[in-house]
Amino acid sequence: MKNLYLLILLLSLKTIAQIPTIDNTFNTNDNGNYEQYIGKNSALLPDGKLLSVYNNSPNEKIIRLNQDGRIDNTFNYTDKTFVQKIYVKSDGKFLVTISNNNDVAGSTSIKSYNDNGTLNANFTIPKFDNINTSGSVDYVIINELIYQSDGKIIVVGDFTKVNNISCNNIVRLNSNGTIDTSFTIGIIFPKDYGDYLTAIALQSDGKYLVAGNFSIYNSITKTYTYRLIRINNDGTLDNTFSIYSTGGLSNTIDGFDWDISKIIVQPDNKIIVSQGNFRANGYIVSRNFTRLNSNGTRDISFKSTENNNDIGINVFCMQNDGKIIFPAYDKMKRLNSDGTKDNTFIDVNTNYTNYPSKVYMQNDKIIINSHYKSPSGLTRNGITRLNSDGSLDLTFNPQSGTNLLSTFPDRYYYNESNTKVLLDGKLLLFGCFTAYNDSPFNHICRLNQDGQFDSSFHLDPAISFTFNTNYQADYESIIKQQNDGKILFTNSPSITVLVNGVNKNLVRINENGSLDATFNFASGNNLIDYKIQNDGKIIAIGTGPLFTENTKFKVIRLNLNGSVDSSFTSMLFSENLISIEIQNDNKILVIHPTIWNYTTNTTISLQRLNQDGTLDTSFIPAKEYINYSKLQPDGKIIISYYNNTVTNKSTYLARLNTDGTKDVSFTENYGYGNSSYSSNESFSKIFITSQGKIIISPIKNYLNDVTINKKYVILSNSGIVENYFGDNDGLYNSISQQNCDYLIVSGYFDKIDGVKKNNMVRYSLSNSVTPLAPTGNLSQTFTSGQTISNLVVNGQNIQWYNTPNLCASNNTTNKIKNVNVVLPTNTLLVDGATYFATQTINGIESNYRLPITVTKTLGTNDYAFENLNIFPIPIQDFLTISNNSAIDSVEIYNLLGQILFNEKYNSNAVKIDFSSFNSGVYLAKVYSDNNIKSIKVVKK
Repeated sequence: MKNLYLLILLLSLKTIAQIPTIDNTFNTNDNGNYEQYIGKNSALLPDGKLLSVYNNSPNEKIIRLNQDGRIDNTFNYTDKTFVQKIYVKSDGKFLVTISNNNDVAGSTSIKSYNDNGTLNANFTIPKFDNINTSGSVDYVIINELIYQSDGKIIVVGDFTKVNNISCNNIVRLNSNGTIDTSFTIGIIFPKDYGDYLTAIALQSDGKYLVAGNFSIYNSITKTYTYRLIRINNDGTLDNTFSIYSTGGLSNTIDGFDWDISKIIVQPDNKIIVSQGNFRANGYIVSRNFTRLNSNGTRDISFKSTENNNDIGINVFCMQNDGKIIFPAYDKMKRLNSDGTKDNTFIDVNTNYTNYPSKVYMQNDKIIINSHYKSPSGLTRNGITRLNSDGSLDLTFNPQSGTNLLSTFPDRYYYNESNTKVLLDGKLLLFGCFTAYNDSPFNHICRLNQDGQFDSSFHLDPAISFTFNTNYQADYESIIKQQNDGKILFTNSPSITVLVNGVNKNLVRINENGSLDATFNFASGNNLIDYKIQNDGKIIAIGTGPLFTENTKFKVIRLNLNGSVDSSFTSMLFSENLISIEIQNDNKILVIHPTIWNYTTNTTISLQRLNQDGTLDTSFIPAKEYINYSKLQPDGKIIISYYNNTVTNKSTYLARLNTDGTKDVSFTENYGYGNSSYSSNESFSKIFITSQGKIIISPIKNYLNDVTINKKYVILSNSGIVENYFGDNDGLYNSISQQNCDYLIVSGYFDKIDGVKKNNMVRYSLSNSVTPLAPTGNLSQTFTSGQTISNLVVNGQNIQWYNTPNLCASNNTTNKIKNVNVVLPTNTLLVDGATYFATQTINGIESNYRLPITVTKTLGTNDYAFENLNIFPIPIQDFLTISNNSAIDSVEIYNLLGQILFNEKYNSNAVKIDFSSFNSGVYLAKVYSDNNIKSIKVVKK
């Protein structure tokens, strides 16, 4: 019997401790096939695949990409080396330049790998040194490396020795990494002149074109060979190739006036070189690009005038038709085969913060080792592929979720993300990102309930943003939605909102994203926190003239147009408030740092204000140092408070009753804290599921003396720890609850719980999967006599209620505060009321209820009731109804649609006895001149 009891207990605990799982039905585009970051400094393999350097701090690794940008997981690179560049051989094997390698400590060198990514054990890593003329050590620079068809390797750069053998700036290695002594070695380019080599190219006849900064070759001064020579396969000078130069390296009259950075030999053996201008008689006759004949004379049929803001062009590639692709000052450009500009090529990238390390062709597409951002907001990070016309190729590594760090392309910058679940279950995203699922937008977009991009939402072009990327904040959503669907949002710590170029601290947009010009909040005032009342008015705290009075601070209330509501008079506080919450009865909970009562030697941190702003003396002020509060649906208050009496256990989670007293039935939890209140952390992420479970985040991986390497903790409704979930890796800076039993997590990550996800994921919190809420416009209109059946809602088996579900926020649309009842479809609509719809699919009803607020418009029958009067409001014992036209009859219904009263009249005024009716909300139907008027009445 005892064993049976234990088994039942274990089974029940297992049920309670169900771990939330990632919901893969959310944004099905994000299926793990592609990752937003796929490395940098890529190189093309013979089969069209790519190798790239993938930064995985603290180490770097090389990965292989399929032709479409997907990471090829069959690649077997396991080495740990700081990689600079990758050079690919025709058989798929490759070399990399490395620095600070453990095998060659403190030196730059090269390593060899097989085509499957494994280290080539038969390759001896050469040791490069660079000793200047004074005998001190300089940095080794490897500028270019090429393979020969026989597997030998030519390396050029800035160095003096290889394997302790003098090899100034050029060396040829055998395929095993040893020095090829058949190639002329020794003092070819003497270091006395501080010379170096920048580029090398192999001709089809085995000769080499070598470029750099030099005037002496093999101890022979050749004043006519400045910066470019040709050498034979054995390293000797080829005297059949000559570039006539005069004036010297620093004052060129004829020849190249600057270093050559890259050389390409055309199929016809003509030679294209970049960066240095070519001069004749002191005049520039070819800018940045020059084409030479095979003997070194300038090809005068090629005329490049690309100025590029006087910045040299260090990389380029050539198409099969001879056109030249290159990164110009601000974007990619293309030259025709004769050197003239190709105006059919248009690149709109605005994000070249530095020049790409490489540009090359992949079939007819262009790969650029650089970041990308279009004016519309499409981005790529590290590696970009363009179509032949210069447009972004969206088929290469298509991106899902919010895009990576579009404003500042360094992937280590902070990627701010604010996610707000709207009343219809859709999501509004606000942050530094500018695209979602490769759909661009201006920092604010809307998603459907299933995580797909909602293209019907367009932010007004009058709204723009400025950014401060150095600020890393963790705060709740700054977005709120009114009952009518309009959306308010404020500046964030790192994003400033501007309307027509003017800084705005509180902006309202319509449901479709257009600017609501009827809302104007006074400038010079910053919001700390704000909440929306059920009537649409806004309760706010902040800084600025509106929030201060006689050096003290106050709460304000704004009217629907953003002006200050003068009928609200707040009590004054000696310190500014931290946060506010609005109860269902419109009373206001306020948290301020502390108020010390010298009479009782106690502190006051949480207080409650009445609807008019006066102090609610019926609420017992909490005496703890409270730094966060969360209202439960039953009116109880979960609090995070500070207690400095216990070292490193100073942050507590507790619950208060509705009158402010401690709820002793709730088990307190504590997290990490320190001895300073001002720097104390708090339990500031609290969510309540449809099952009454409480979800929190531990503080610094710490809860109740236990180190927790998970992001979230599940508590029972009484505060007992039940389970943990969620990876603690990555930066999650926005968490929102959707449809009661989903948790939307967004921030900066590419994997969570072992699943590839890009910056946004949805957890299912419930043991069973429930349908999403139906969809429809949050604000709808009706005319007299219309019923719930006239409301337009998309879904299956729609059911209507007069209240929201229990897990809905206390600050949403609950205008009808009666018992939770199902409303029949013939329920008459009441002006200003909110009705709540669910859908049922396969016998399962959605937890969340779509709120629809209705507004009455005049129909033809309304003119019969232009002077209709109803009093008193609310009713005590009798209801009087008067009208210019005779009242024919009156019917009274409860909210279930049941008729309670039906009486005929023929009078302009009638009096109805309500003394036998219970307190609550009723619907009255008034008949006059063959017209019907429905009105809501409230009995005390």
